[in-house]
Amino acid sequence: MKLVDDIIEEAIGSTDSVAPLLRKCLVLSYKLKNTPLRTWVEAELNGYTAADDLPDYRKSTGVAMGHFSGPLGASIRNQPLAASILEEEHQHHAREIYMMQSIATYEDAKKDETYQMPWQADLTAYYQSKFIRGYALHSAWMPIPGTMMVGLVDAVRTRVLTFALEIQAELPADDETAVEKLSPETVDKLVNVTIYGGNVVVGNVETMNAPTVVAGDKASLETAFKALGLGADDVLTLEASLQEDGTYTIADGQKKTVGKKTLEWIGGAAKKVGNGALAVGGAVAEEAVKRAVFGYLGL
Repeated sequence: MKLVDDIIEEAIGSTDSVAPLLRKCLVLSYKLKNTPLRTWVEAELNGYTAADDLPDYRKSTGVAMGHFSGPLGASIRNQPLAASILEEEHQHHAREIYMMQSIATYEDAKKDETYQMPWQADLTAYYQSKFIRGYALHSAWMPIPGTMMVGLVDAVRTRVLTFALEIQAELPADDETAVEKLSPETVDKLVNVTIYGGNVVVGNVETMNAPTVVAGDKASLETAFKALGLGADDVLTLEASLQEDGTYTIADGQKKTVGKKTLEWIGGAAKKVGNGALAVGGAVAEEAVKRAVFGYLGL
């Protein structure tokens, strides 16, 4: 197919921006009707919204640095910042590198340069006096080696090339429409292996085989949760969220709806499912959890 051939040719021969290559992959994802591929391409083009969704090639470890000012014009520059000084929920700012911006942000990086990811002003101000007695932290950042940015771009290009080659191998040479006839199972497998590195189940929610939940039947909910890797404690926290929303109305026959706390619970449970033994993609995990909850509520 010409689109697949074009993607392969551009991935091999071009050293220009990866963004146009990814846009062609976006078109391909629609032809293949494959949501996980589309989700990955859109995240690479537009940026990621949560650190938990980042692929491995967008994460690394490092040491944050800071400039300090002291009395009588004294200063300490390029001082490493110990993560242990920070509160637990902030420590990742001092030791983790999360590259969440669109791929276009990193395409002009040079291997022999180091770039900076500045701390937010509020975070710097919060820890201003907590590192060195008598000195105030006035700027802080996480250094990012240019080699990591270059590697990110190369990793995306290579994954696109590998996926396109695998798709090409599945197609008859003379059929322009054959790509749209590939089975969803074949495409899911190729996306999983070549794009997600074989670590995530990227099929649709039906492939998870979670039992159907009967409205108001806690036993069927527990059975479905067990199949998803959730437990009895998750049923309890779900019920607490439903009650906090004021929408836990299984027993009294009133209208059943899903409130803010319940939606937040669904998001948290989906992450738990995605990070568990099933290792499913975020969108698939969330849809599976929603089905169970909505079934329980009779929605």
